[in-house]
Order: sequence, then C-alpha cells, then structure tokens
Amino acid sequence: MNEEKQNIALSTSAKFLEEKLEFEKLVSEISAKFISLPWTQIDQEIDNSLKIIVEFLKFERGTLLELNDSGDDLLVSHQFAQPGIRRTSGSYSSKESVPWFFSQLMSGKTLILSNIDDLPPEAVIERELASKINFKSSITIPFSVGGKIAGALGFNTESFDIEWHDELVNRLKFIANIFATAITRKNNEAKLEQLQEKLKAENIILKKEITKDFAFENIIGQSDTIKYVLYRVQQVAPTNTTVLIEGETGVGKQIFAYAIHSMSKRKDHPMFKVNCAALSPTLIESELFGHERGAFTGADKTVKGRFEVADGGTLFLDEIGELPLNLQAKLLRVLQDGEFERLGSTQTKKVDVRIIAATNKVLKNEIQEGKFRKDLYYRLSAYPITVPPLRERKEDIPLLVSYYVEKFSREMGKTIESVTKKAIDKLVNYSWPGNVRELENVIERAVVISQGKNLNIVEDFQQMSIDSESTKTLEQNEKDYIIKVLEKTNGRIEGKSGAGEILGINPSTLRSRIKKLGISFKQVIS
Repeated sequence: MNEEKQNIALSTSAKFLEEKLEFEKLVSEISAKFISLPWTQIDQEIDNSLKIIVEFLKFERGTLLELNDSGDDLLVSHQFAQPGIRRTSGSYSSKESVPWFFSQLMSGKTLILSNIDDLPPEAVIERELASKINFKSSITIPFSVGGKIAGALGFNTESFDIEWHDELVNRLKFIANIFATAITRKNNEAKLEQLQEKLKAENIILKKEITKDFAFENIIGQSDTIKYVLYRVQQVAPTNTTVLIEGETGVGKQIFAYAIHSMSKRKDHPMFKVNCAALSPTLIESELFGHERGAFTGADKTVKGRFEVADGGTLFLDEIGELPLNLQAKLLRVLQDGEFERLGSTQTKKVDVRIIAATNKVLKNEIQEGKFRKDLYYRLSAYPITVPPLRERKEDIPLLVSYYVEKFSREMGKTIESVTKKAIDKLVNYSWPGNVRELENVIERAVVISQGKNLNIVEDFQQMSIDSESTKTLEQNEKDYIIKVLEKTNGRIEGKSGAGEILGINPSTLRSRIKKLGISFKQVIS
C-alpha cells in the first residue's frame, strides 16, 4: 500500500515537473516573439499570447489593462475569454466603480484573490460586484513604465477557484513585464512614426531662421535624418538648456549652433564663438575669462573675456574636446553657478550665458583616456544633438549641389543652369570624408572652371573614394588636385589657361599653397 502511494506521489511529482518545464518553455517562446517584432504587430501578438496562456493554464479569461491619459481609469486594451465566458470591454477599473481595487493597483500591489472571501471588509463595492458576476478567483498584476503605474495584467475564473502558488505568480509577473515592455516600444515607435510623418508634411527647413550675416545662410536638406536634427533644434532652441553638438569635421555644426541661437529668447543678443583648438592654453583662458592688467607678460590693460561680453547671449565653444583639463574645471563652475574670475583677479564675476558646445571627437573615449572630465561632459550633454555625416544623407546631395551652384554662380557672375545626371551620380556615390564642407569646395572649384551653362566637375571621384577608404586627409586631396592641374598646364601658374586661372586662385596665393603643401615642380613637369 505504501509503495502504491509512493508511486502515485512520484507520478504526481513528475507530472508537475513536466508541466513546469512546459510552462517555462512557453514563457520563453512568448518573450522571444516580442524581441524583433515590428511595432505594428505587437497588439496582435499580445492577443495571441493571452489566448495561449489562458488555454495552457486553464484559466477562463485573460485581460490586459492600460491606464488612460488622465490616470483615473484602467481600460481594457486586450482580452481573451474561453467559449461561454463573457468578455468585458471599455472601463474595467476606475476610482469611482471599484475604489479599493483601483487604489491597490495604483500603489503597485499585486491583487491575488483565491475566492470572494479574500476581499477585505473595506472592499464593500468590490464584494457586491463580485457576487453579481459570479466571481471566483483572480490575479491582477500592475506594471510600471518609467517608474509610474501604466497598466495591469489580470487572469480570472467564474466557475471554479484557483490556488495561486508563488511560482505561478512569479511567472505571470514576468509575462506582465514582457507585455509592458512591448506596449512601451509600440507607443514610442508609433509616436516616432507620427512625428516623422508630421516632419515630412511640414517639410521643416530653417532657412528663414538663420541670420544672413553668417557664413552659411541655410540648412539644406529634406532627408529624414536632417529633419530629425532640425526637430531637435526646434525643441531645445527656446530653452536655456546647454547643448552639445556632435559630428564629424565639415558637417556644419556651427550653422546648427547659429540656428539654435537665432530661434532662442537670446536672439537679440550676439552669439560669440571661441575655437578651443585654435588658441594656446594661456590664450584660451584669457579669451574665455578675460584678464587684469599685469596678469601676464604683455597684459598691459584689463580685457573682458568672452563670457563677460556674451552676458545675456550665447557662447559657442567649438572643438570643446580640445579644451585643456585645467580650464575644464573653471568652465564647469561657470556652467553650474555662472561664476568665474578673470586671470590675475580674485573678484568673482557672475554672468548669464547660454553655452552651445561642439566637438568632432567622441568625448566618452576622451574621458576614458583621462583627457576630458566626466562631470563636465554630463553638464555639456544635457541635450546632445548629432549632425549626421553627408554619406548618411545622400538624398540631400542634389539639393546641396543646386544651392552651391546657384550661390557661387551668383558670386562669380556666371550663369550655370544645369548639372548632368552623370555628375550628380558621381557626387552621390562618393563617400565625402570632408562632408558638406568638402562638397562646397568641390562645387566652388567646378563653378570656377565651368564655361557656359553646364557645370564641369573635373575631380576623379573614383580615386578620391579609394583614398578616403585609407583615411586620406583633405590636405592630401587638395595637394593631389593641384598637382593634377599643374600637370595639365606643364607647371604654368599664371596667364590664360594657367593653373591659377583653372583653380580660380590668385597666382601668388597658389604659389603659397604649393610651398605649404610641399609640392615640387619635379612632380609635375616630365
């Protein structure tokens, strides 16, 4: 008899273990389905998953609830019920209809009711409602998004009681988190798609917002990537938030800084620029913070720094990654407190300046190498904007070409009306290591040498593309291009059809460039 009981116990244990493993496998499969699922299919997959769970665990109903925008109602967004079991819809749980139930969920408590008697005395309304609908057993698990309750996952029965084991509860909580993550991704990606559609419809171009005194008059582009950058600019411009503009050399970080300033509340004040890479450590400290007379050799008078003269306006710190470490602490203090001292002074100055910084370096790498302060980085990157390289927005190249052809034709008194498809294809297929700045230079040279109404592009882009893959510098590209032109003129610089005329450069300026680039006439005269 004892042996028979033992065999029954072993059989029951084995069955339980088998069911447990099957359920674990089911949960893993459900989780895996949501990983790379397009957001448009998430609702359907949640419905499918609820059906699978309810049928596997022999529940009678599974319901997913989402909190409404006002935060006072949990609405049914997904549900599966077994045949013969009524479905619920609309408002499922609100402050007014089930106050105790709602308050418990909003406090983050999982509600487990094996039967109606588990309801506490204060749940008067809930007890009456449960009696009317033949309520038996239920579990309702709240889930959070961003630290706030966003909804709940519930399972229940109307015809039998359930004992909710801890192991089962933990697995159901895991499923609730899977659904919460999926819903969050769906909502975020749906909003992003709506935003992209809005940007397409509005065709955001900030041409009119940029002051025409600046070197770049317009931000040109209709690609999704550049529209997103413009959206980021529009979002942050009216605020006083510090902005860090990141991007490769030549992408036009400065023009985006001007756009932010011109759309800000400080637009009636000037925006000053300091290139942190162009000055020595001593000079840059004086440039930023000013100095007193006698502060160092040659300081024969008191000079205000850029922070003082930019008071009430904007200060653009270009190449911020080149700022010396000893000045980074001083800059951090200005960002935190708006205070600093001039060189050679102990008197504290207080200013109201908005900082826009730019860098072509990866500052996180600079931090790891001990070249940049982590606390300063987090201050500067309160609102980061990444300007994409030209190779990532190639659909903008024809627009940029048109803009620069018109600009340089007007400046040079030429009438260039067309660019061949072959030329455009060459420009689009080139990788542009120097980005927009390199494109501008190429078009300027092309306008210089073009005769008549067609743009004549002489660059060998196939060779340039190969060179760019081996990290060839812009200076080397310029050197190669000048050598190529000199070869065509057999080394002649001046006069008609000379290298100076072809390049559109004054002969004396060209000689200086030849000397600086180390070009030998032996290289060009055979």
